[in-house]
Amino acid sequence: MAKDASAENSQDADGIARTAAAARPPEFPATLSIEAVRVPESQLLPLAVRLARELHGPGIFVTPTGKAARTLAVELHEAGITNRIVHAQMRARDRAQAVQSFLNHEVPVLVAAENVTLPQGRYAIGYVVHAGAPADMDTYWAQASLAGMEGRGRAILLFDRRDKRLKTLTTRSSGVPTLAEAELALARIRTLAADGDSVEAADLSDPLKMPLRRIRNLLQVLREAGAIRAVASGAYEPAGHVEAAALQEALRNYRDTHQDAESNLKEVLAFAESSLCRRKVVRRYFGEEEAEACGICDNCRRGTEERMRRVTRQRRARALARPEGGAPRQWSRGDLVQHDTWGEGEVKQVWGDKIRVHFPGQGEKVLKAEFVHPA
Repeated sequence: MAKDASAENSQDADGIARTAAAARPPEFPATLSIEAVRVPESQLLPLAVRLARELHGPGIFVTPTGKAARTLAVELHEAGITNRIVHAQMRARDRAQAVQSFLNHEVPVLVAAENVTLPQGRYAIGYVVHAGAPADMDTYWAQASLAGMEGRGRAILLFDRRDKRLKTLTTRSSGVPTLAEAELALARIRTLAADGDSVEAADLSDPLKMPLRRIRNLLQVLREAGAIRAVASGAYEPAGHVEAAALQEALRNYRDTHQDAESNLKEVLAFAESSLCRRKVVRRYFGEEEAEACGICDNCRRGTEERMRRVTRQRRARALARPEGGAPRQWSRGDLVQHDTWGEGEVKQVWGDKIRVHFPGQGEKVLKAEFVHPA
C-alpha cells in the first residue's frame, strides 16, 4: 500500500482547507453509517440521481474528475434537484461562493470533483456519496467523514470493480519506458528540431515503432528529466544536455508514481468489496487499534462479517477432515483468515499451495496457505 506523503494542509485562495487526510488526523463520527454499492458504470448516474431524491440532506456528491462532476450536476438539474458544483477549472472565488451557498442551506446538494476543496469542520451534512471510486483511502475518508459530524449521517461509495482507471494505471505502471527508448526518442527529437521545427508525439511514431500512448509517456519522462520543454500544446523542443543518470531517475519516478496510484486505487476497491466491518477496515488502514464492529455499516447490518467467519471455519473443518490423498483445497476466495504479522485479511485468490490475501492497511500479500489460519 502506498500513501501520499506529499499531501499538505494548504489553503486555497478561497480560504477553505484542502481535503486531504494527511492534513488532519482521521475522525470517526460515531453515528456515521458507511456503505459501498457495486454498480456498473452505465448505471451510476441514474442511481446517483435516485439517491439525491431519497437521502436526507444537505449532501455532497464527489466524482473522480471535473468532467464527471459537470455531467452529474446537469443530470441532477434536469431531474429538478437544485445543486452547486465545484471543480478545478473554476476560479477560486466561484468555488468559494458555491461552497458557501451550500453551507448556508441555499442549495441542498453540492457536486464536487475529488481533487478540489471541500469544507472542513463540523457541519450538518447528512450524506456524502462518492459517485465512483476515489483515488485513495486518505481522500475517501477525509471526504466521507464530513457526513455524520453533527447527528446521523451516511457515507455511500458507488463503485465498479472494472474501473477504467485501474486498467489505465496497470498499463502505465507495467509499461515503463526503458532508458534505451528514452535516449532514442531524445536523439530523434534533436534531429527533427535541428531544422527549427517543434516535435509532436505523432512525429515519433514511425521512427520509434511504438504506440502513441507509450510515446506520450516517453515525452512526459523526458520533460520531467529536463531534456525537452513544451513550446505549445503537445509540441516540444530539446532543452539541453541531460545525463543518462537524470533520465534513469525520471524513469524510476514515473514507474513509482503509477505503481503507487495503482496500489492506492486497488486499496479503495478492496475496501469496497470487503466483508469486514467498514469502520474496522478504515481504522486498520490508518493504523488505529482494533475496534469492535460498528453495528451500523452495511456489512454489520447484513451480518456479512460473522457469516463469512462461520463459513470459513466450516469450510476449513471439512477440508481437514478429508483423506490426505485427496489434496484438500485449504482456502477459498472470500475466506477470512488471520496472519501472525499482518492480522486479519480476506482471501482473494487461491492456486496450488499459495493464496493472495488482502490485509487492510497492509495491501495484498502472496503467501503459502499454511501461514494463515481461520480468523
